[in-house]
Amino acid sequence: MIRAMAIFVLLFSVSSVHAETVTPASTGCTRKSLQETVDKYLDALEKGNPSLMPLAADAKYIENRKGIVFGEGIWQAPLTIDFQRSLFDVDICETFSEIIHASGSHPYVIGTRLKVVNGKIAEVESLVSDEDDWLFNAADYLKYSSTEKWDIIPPDKRTDRQTLIQVASDYFDIFQDYSAFSRVPWGIPCVRIEGGAYTNRKNDPNPSCTVGVPKGGGVPMTNRRYIVDLDMGTVVGQVDFGGANGLPDAHTFRLENGKLRYVHVITLCPNGCPKIPPPKDMPKATIEDTKPTIQGIWTIEEMDVGIGENKRTTVPPAFMIFIGEKYYSAIRDFSDPPRKDMSSGTGGFMADAGTYEYDGSTFIVHHQVAMIANMMQGGSSMTFGCQMEGPNTLILTPQYDKMVIPGMEIKPSPDGKMGYGDMAVRYKFKRLE
Repeated sequence: MIRAMAIFVLLFSVSSVHAETVTPASTGCTRKSLQETVDKYLDALEKGNPSLMPLAADAKYIENRKGIVFGEGIWQAPLTIDFQRSLFDVDICETFSEIIHASGSHPYVIGTRLKVVNGKIAEVESLVSDEDDWLFNAADYLKYSSTEKWDIIPPDKRTDRQTLIQVASDYFDIFQDYSAFSRVPWGIPCVRIEGGAYTNRKNDPNPSCTVGVPKGGGVPMTNRRYIVDLDMGTVVGQVDFGGANGLPDAHTFRLENGKLRYVHVITLCPNGCPKIPPPKDMPKATIEDTKPTIQGIWTIEEMDVGIGENKRTTVPPAFMIFIGEKYYSAIRDFSDPPRKDMSSGTGGFMADAGTYEYDGSTFIVHHQVAMIANMMQGGSSMTFGCQMEGPNTLILTPQYDKMVIPGMEIKPSPDGKMGYGDMAVRYKFKRLE
């Protein structure tokens, strides 16, 4: 967790609790049996059907630290799993799975703990993060996590359970007391993924996980619970970041040759994430690049037209926008069926290009080249409300009162009509890779 977050959570609490006690399982678990249980959980999640899991009669479901019934929350619909990595603690019969869904319109990064008792799942506890959470970017989390090498560690090179827990504990202690920094066995190379932010975007051959580590102190990491996978050299620490009223958080640490190699972080912001500057030693791109960008190639998925009783959703034959760093171009054909040539006139066909402005919520295009001569007379522009729904969905809403085309009246009639038909009120685009 970067130092900027540490400054923010100073407001929450100054109490500290260390919970590191291992509770033995009532019956022994094996890596194979836990893997089979996790496989059934993942299958159930992909199908949106919790009844496919081997649940105990009194099984509990906890999502984002709140107990809810199975079938609610993330279970309300099937979920494509683009990547997952699972860890198995045979000593306490618990597992932890990092699950990434980046391909849909609502991306998620999920951290799920399963508690298994007598072969049945007694608890399912998930941290379900999305675009409202700390440094979230599922596409980048997928990009970097899926390429990391987390192999089984040879028995003679493994770190024992208590040492793994101590490393996680010392790392968490840094937030409270910076003197703990020297107790952490920092490795080189070492990289950290935090919500999707990545500490080695420039592919430095010798990266360090010390980048962005808090130096201010005073921030407690309480309610610590650990899941240890000895074979993978990994420990997961679930904590309340900032104390009892802090942020639900899960840190996953992997050690190789006794040194820290990977750190993965999922942190929820139930009341909104802090608007604070990044630490000076965190690479600028690590923070800024996690935000969804409007730059790219977009094709229409659907559009809402008309008002009142005439309002409806349609799928236009063709509408594509290219948005670069400074320039844009757009081509659209709303004729039905799409024309093969222009012998019958341009009708619903339009094309234009130029520069644009974007402030995070408003998209303004300034025409430089267009099929309509009026749009090239200077001062011609169109304004849209602009919203990103995850990294791959762009919503544009025309703001007709701010449209300017010299010599033309482009405002809709009181009944929602334009020269080409019913007014467009909303465009939904999907990204083309």
